[in-house]
This record gives sequence, C-alpha cells and structure tokens, in this order.
Amino acid sequence: MSDVAPVALVTGGARRLGARFVRVLAEEGFRVAFSYNQSGAQAEALVDGLVADGHDVAAFNADLREERSCTALLDSVEGEFGPIQCLVNNAGVLLEGGVETAGVDQFDATIAVNLRAPWLLSLDAGRRMRARGQGSIVNIASVGGLRPYSRHLAYSVSKAGLIMLTRGLARDFAPELRVNAIAPGMVDLGDDVGMPAPDRVPLGSWAQPEDLEDALLYLVDARHVTGQILAIDGGWSLGA
Repeated sequence: MSDVAPVALVTGGARRLGARFVRVLAEEGFRVAFSYNQSGAQAEALVDGLVADGHDVAAFNADLREERSCTALLDSVEGEFGPIQCLVNNAGVLLEGGVETAGVDQFDATIAVNLRAPWLLSLDAGRRMRARGQGSIVNIASVGGLRPYSRHLAYSVSKAGLIMLTRGLARDFAPELRVNAIAPGMVDLGDDVGMPAPDRVPLGSWAQPEDLEDALLYLVDARHVTGQILAIDGGWSLGA
C-alpha cells in the first residue's frame, strides 16, 4: 500500500458547504485541491488555515463555465499534486426564476455551472482515474432535482440532469470507478436569514453541515455502492 496520501478535488470549495468538504477530506488524510471563481479571499483564508494545521491543501482559480478551464483545472491539479483519486462536483449556482421569469441567459448560466461542468470534469477525470484502475466521483445534487422548486426551475432542471448523469456515469465507468450523488435539502449553515420552519419535514429539522460531511465520507469510501442518490433532507422529498 502506498504511503502517498490520495488526492481529492472539490469544485467550488472556497466557501459554505464546499469549504466544509475541503476541510473534512483534509482531516480524513487526503491532499485536497479545490477550485474557486470569485471567492479569492475566502480561498486564501481556507488554504492558510488548513496548511497551518498541517494539511496539504491548494486552491486553483477556474471559471467552470468555460470548457477550457475544466481541462486546465485537472491538468493543474495533477501537475501539482499528482493523480486525482476523488472528484467532488460541488460548484453550483442558484438563480431565482420560475416559469414566467426565468430567461434564456439565466437558464444557460445555471446549466453551464451545475450540469455541463460536472459532465466535462467527470468525463475527463473519470477517464484518467479509470486508466489507473480506481477512483470515486461524488456529485452534489439537490432534492430540487427530485421535486421541482417553484421559484428556481432552471436549478431544479440542472440538478435533475446531474442525478441522471450520476447514474449514467456509474453504469459506464464501472467496475473501475464508483459514481454517486448527495441530494441535500435545506442545510442550516448558521448564516442563513429567514430559513423557513421545517414544518413539512418528517424528521422535524433541517440538515446540519455534519450530515453532509458524513454522507460525503461514506460515499467516498463505500466500495460496493455506485449510482446512488443519497437524499439528506429529513424525508422532505417523500412529499409529506
């Protein structure tokens, strides 16, 4: 068994849940690369804090709306850290707009980040990992891809596509790679104002960040699990 720590790449890892994923993977023993677009200050602070704690972490600027940036990101990460063993497609946008208000530009921007970028990254990283004989991809979807959000239709469409992408890649990349997804509901990050009461959540509360971290670590290491969508929503997607 190699003494070299495995490498993980987390997209959109500078803030919020992405930063939590970067931290928990680093604490689990991964060398962690993460991408950011406009959150340069947060990315620098996260790297500084984790490096000070003894972890091997680096940030890479990338505009995932651009196909060239996706390929360049993987090349840069593998050039600095070595072969990627785990890809976490976390980067996403949530633009408000329903049937009457969502324009083409909004739809295209949402699909580009939430679906096309994971598709491009997964195909490229997947081929690399598959050639080396093993790897894991975890997509961060949403229960909005299982039940449509009325004011965020493009977002729901993009996450529904990501769920189907997960299942298709799991089939096509097996047996060398495992591909799974986490579908969070609302998550209490402690910084959201005006979160609604979880009245329609069967378990009676919104998810905590630790719930998502536990799910990620499980799927990264679950050796006989692939093509699965793990909803972390307290049962909300059941339609209660």
